Amino acid sequence: MKREAPLRGLLGGCVLALAAGPASGGDPGLEAWIDLDVQEDRLTILPMARVAHETEVQYVLVVNSEQGSNRNSTRQSGSVTVAADESRSLSRVQVGVAADQRYTIELEVTDSNGSRVTAQRSHAPDAD
Repeated sequence: MKREAPLRGLLGGCVLALAAGPASGGDPGLEAWIDLDVQEDRLTILPMARVAHETEVQYVLVVNSEQGSNRNSTRQSGSVTVAADESRSLSRVQVGVAADQRYTIELEVTDSNGSRVTAQRSHAPDAD
């Protein structure tokens, strides 16, 4: 499983190169990142969060795919309670992977205090 260490930052939003996955946001006690696991023709997407103090977080996960001239977008959202200092998977999404298919995955996590962080990750089979 590929994983990038979560980063803390003061600026909202980030655009990252292929295989990057840190988060940015305004609260150093809230971190978010995207883990990817590639198995044969399947890509498993795990949006992750970690908080300094137990709280409920809201998340929005957007998975964009591009294959030739075809484009598709899927959105998922929900609420999850995350224990203090625990890395927690917010969801699990599996998608098929073709040789010419590219994915951009975007995650936004907001805690109960209104602090928000974002993470973006890209995947292309020929980059693995």
